[in-house]
Amino acid sequence: MIKIYEPFLADGTLDYAHDALKSTWISSQGEYIKKATDSLNQFLQTENSTLVSNGTVATHSLFRLVKKTFPNIKNIIVPNNVYVAAWNSILLESSDYNLVSVDCDLQTWNYDLQELYDCLGEMPIEATALFVVHNVGNIINVPKIQRDFPDLVIVEDNCEGFTGFYEGRPSGTECFASSISFFANKNLTAGEGGAVITKYAKDSQFIKRFINQGNTQTRFVHDIVAQNYRMTNIHAAILYGQLQKSQQILSLKERVFDYYREILSENEHVVFQQPEANTVRSNWMFGVRLKNGNFKELSSFLQKNQIETRPMFYCYEKHNHLKDIIRPFRNNNNAKKLNNSAIILPSSPTLDRQKIYKISNLINAFFG
Repeated sequence: MIKIYEPFLADGTLDYAHDALKSTWISSQGEYIKKATDSLNQFLQTENSTLVSNGTVATHSLFRLVKKTFPNIKNIIVPNNVYVAAWNSILLESSDYNLVSVDCDLQTWNYDLQELYDCLGEMPIEATALFVVHNVGNIINVPKIQRDFPDLVIVEDNCEGFTGFYEGRPSGTECFASSISFFANKNLTAGEGGAVITKYAKDSQFIKRFINQGNTQTRFVHDIVAQNYRMTNIHAAILYGQLQKSQQILSLKERVFDYYREILSENEHVVFQQPEANTVRSNWMFGVRLKNGNFKELSSFLQKNQIETRPMFYCYEKHNHLKDIIRPFRNNNNAKKLNNSAIILPSSPTLDRQKIYKISNLINAFFG
């Protein structure tokens, strides 16, 4: 079976984790917390990274920060076709927000930008935040949106977009705050883990307190309702090793995407996910949209040939706890079409040309 994803643990990347174990600092303190944080800051060209236990809690932390900093915000614009953790992270913080969804674009799989701008034009900007999610690693040009709406508060779920770029800057670094995931299927992994990136140092200090039970300078004295969202030293050590090998890992991922595009480019039945202008995708997962046929048929065919796939995310209407909470700006037509017609293919860094040829040629054979 060719699995949908397997992490790449390059030689030497686990040595740091073994060192952390030997040190006996196996919980939320230890030297690798700082080492991984410093390496991540350098990688992202920022100074305000905070490591946390996973991507979902990182995204929840974003909205705790939004609620504290912008109590006047009542409306949050959300995409209608993302992983459920994105929506849940808002609701974990507050059920009082008015969540308005904008449909996706069939080319980028992200926001339909014309519809997004129409929606923003009808919303009171001072009471509205925009939630950006970089679907399947395809990057939305956040700096352009910020220039067009300079007073708009923008936060990014960069869990899938991490290692991507917009206008020459790492994604997640040109907004109010963003979240990252280091889950096992991400380009750079800690097994589990995440990070919160903030624009301002004071917000980073708040996040550090929020993820550590709301601690103060006096031990065991706390002054806010908070969480224990800290990353362990062991996970930080794995992440540190991955960051040391980041260029090797990202080069392998680029090769995988190049092979797929090379072999499938002449198949008139598939359409590649298209990037926005002035962006570079993260090369997280490789997916295509099918002009004819649907995900279930092709997925079943590939499964019989020992190839694992997954669908594009469902529209929020599919989730019982969300269908009556989120309201569409216009409709969800494209999200439903995309879920039915898009397929995500195996994208491990270690996939060699022979396996990619097998997968791609089976897709070509499926369409005759």
